[in-house]
Amino acid sequence: MARMDIRVLGRKATEDRVASYVDAFLERAAACQPGAVRKRYLLLSTPRTGSNWLAHELRSEGEMGYPYEWFSPVYLAAVLARLGRPFDRRHYSDLVFAGSTTPNGVFGLKAQLDQVIRLRNEQQFDLLELGFDTVIWLERRERGRAGLFVRAQPQRPMSFRDTPNRKGGSRNWATHTSWSRPRRSSMPRRN
Repeated sequence: MARMDIRVLGRKATEDRVASYVDAFLERAAACQPGAVRKRYLLLSTPRTGSNWLAHELRSEGEMGYPYEWFSPVYLAAVLARLGRPFDRRHYSDLVFAGSTTPNGVFGLKAQLDQVIRLRNEQQFDLLELGFDTVIWLERRERGRAGLFVRAQPQRPMSFRDTPNRKGGSRNWATHTSWSRPRRSSMPRRN
């Protein structure tokens, strides 16, 4: 029996899943009217926070944009291969705006912090300078449990200096909202 690497299988499954999104994305981009974007938000997260679930729920509403990770390496490669062209930040950004905007003018984008840093270092492209009205930061509070912690920061671009840290670092956002799932210990026990 041949030996298979689970990471290779997982990578291939991810590439196949992303490739299935590209056609619908390009169709939406072609149908989008210029100047259709009225509101812009970014779901910015760390791994294992529930951001995929949240993005799926927002997409399923049909009025909250289509927040996919179009700037991750896998998505970038799939779109650029389909278009047959190299990365051009202005053209690609315009394409992402057009393909991720719902008919009511709401643009949604999802990104993980490591993708933002990689784009900045490798492409000299700062994703946070795209003029988001709201940046929604998702982080995992408790390492041992699945949990969602969200902090929404409206009306102000976010820089890495604005990101609060666990030891009481800067928290100079104008406003923020947060919520989290209840801890298991606070949930009623089943008998």
